[in-house]
Amino acid sequence: MEKLRKPLMISAALLVALLLGFLLGQHQIGLVREQLELEQRRAADLRAEKEMSEIRDRAALMYLELNRKNYGLATQHATRYFQELAELARAVPDPHARANFASVLERRDTVTAAIQAADPQALQQVEKLYFETYRATKEGAE
Repeated sequence: MEKLRKPLMISAALLVALLLGFLLGQHQIGLVREQLELEQRRAADLRAEKEMSEIRDRAALMYLELNRKNYGLATQHATRYFQELAELARAVPDPHARANFASVLERRDTVTAAIQAADPQALQQVEKLYFETYRATKEGAE
């Protein structure tokens, strides 16, 4: 009996050590997964902020070219602005931001036609569009 006791104790100690190592490893895995999820959320937030800033940039470029009376480039920027804004409006999860983008998108045809026709009122329309875009994208980022 004494001969079996020592190997049995060693086996039990090894089993406890293995079990303890396994549990500590599982705990570490859980911590790493939480950290990974946090970093993935941060990366998604940064991608969304980048998209918002690109929309603001596109609106600013449209305004700049229109102010320079470069109607061809202003029209190109307007076309890309409205395309990108429509894509962003479909992808954004926030219903308030989606509604803000939808109200801006409603003026797509009016603004684009005014730019193409070199209408003097187009500059004021695009300026208003820029400030609405700025507010909508800043609210979405906060």
